[in-house]
Amino acid sequence: MSVVTSRPFAYNPGTVSIPGTTQSGDLAVGTPTYGFPATGLVWWNGPSETVPGGTGPGGWIIAKPVPSNTQPTPIPGVFASVGFLRSSSFADGSFATLVNEKFSQSWPTDAGGDSAAKTWLNGQGYWTNYP
Repeated sequence: MSVVTSRPFAYNPGTVSIPGTTQSGDLAVGTPTYGFPATGLVWWNGPSETVPGGTGPGGWIIAKPVPSNTQPTPIPGVFASVGFLRSSSFADGSFATLVNEKFSQSWPTDAGGDSAAKTWLNGQGYWTNYP
C-alpha cells in the first residue's frame, strides 16, 4: 500500500509564522495537512507525494515561491504564488539532477549530491520533501 500526502502551501513573505505550519523562506507549508487557522493568505494544494516504493507519480517535490503571482494553474485565468517541480524518480541522483537543471547548479548526481543540493536549496528559501 502506498502512502500519498498532499499538503497546502501559501506565499508568506516576512517573519510571521503561522501555527500548524512550517516556514521555509517565503513559503508557509501546512503540516501535516491541516490545523492552521484562517490567515487571509491564498493557499495552494501541493502535488501528490508518493513515498519511495509506492505506486503512482514518483519523484521528489520542490515548492518555490512565485511573488509575482504568475504561476500558471490548470484553471484558465487563475494564477498562483506557489509553483512546484518534481524529479523524474526517487532514485539516487534524481534530486540533484532536478536542482542542477532548474537552478543552474552542478551537484554530483549521487546520494551525496542529492543531500548537498537539498541543503543549498533550503538555504535559498525553497521547500522540498527530499529527506
